Amino acid sequence: MTGWVEYQRRRIAGEEPDVPWFVGDKLKAYEFATKISLRTPARYAVFRSIEEFNPDLAPGYFVCKPTGMHSTEGVMILKREAKGRYHDFLRKRDLTTEQILAEQRHCYENNRYKGSFRLILEELLLPEDSRQGPVPWDYKLYCFGGRVELITQIDRNGDRPAMAWFGPDFAEFDRDAHLENDWKLIQPGTPRRPACWQEMLGAARQVMAALKTPFASVDLFATPWGPVLGEITLAPGGPYYGKMYRFKPDYDARLGALWEEAERRLRGEAPAAAGEPG
Repeated sequence: MTGWVEYQRRRIAGEEPDVPWFVGDKLKAYEFATKISLRTPARYAVFRSIEEFNPDLAPGYFVCKPTGMHSTEGVMILKREAKGRYHDFLRKRDLTTEQILAEQRHCYENNRYKGSFRLILEELLLPEDSRQGPVPWDYKLYCFGGRVELITQIDRNGDRPAMAWFGPDFAEFDRDAHLENDWKLIQPGTPRRPACWQEMLGAARQVMAALKTPFASVDLFATPWGPVLGEITLAPGGPYYGKMYRFKPDYDARLGALWEEAERRLRGEAPAAAGEPG
């Protein structure tokens, strides 16, 4: 039985055909989401080079985000404290404009696709529950075709990310039965199903229907106005590299079987399983 990690390895190695890698570019992912009527954060400015960077084009609270990077690398959730001085809520630090530029230059140097590199200033989304903190909680919906099998909830407001999980369609999840971790990089969080959970499931299925790929992580934020797209991740690094957490063998095999089923449906070789969205 081929597991999820092996399917992911094949994808990363270029052995899987027709992978829609274009959504790895945040701006192209936003354009794709707009076409299917899924809300994305408002953009205040998009810079083609670090030298163009002008934070005065954004309001007092905003997100600075480079394209082409992994996870939260280079992402800054900023509050303007004074001219040329900012507080980054994501990493709990104070920054000057010069320090922001130095870090973004480092991201540019590490970027494999320098020709498409962009630096985005965008809306800081309000969390659905204001008590959660200034950084909105992130929900990563692991989708196998139209089936949402696993959901990771991430709260980045503390010193370390607090993570919790849900099973299919926001059902309860037995973390100890399915996952392994040493809690060095993350801490256990309390699963809290957002009020807009049904809309989030619908948004994820809408993405998968349009994207036509057997697996993707659809990353959404729960806001007072419903779900907003964060990004679409085709190769989630967390469980693949195992530094934050790992799938236990039986669960890895289960997710691999769902990947295989989704591939077969895309090829028209098998009907959807009973009770599963088409």
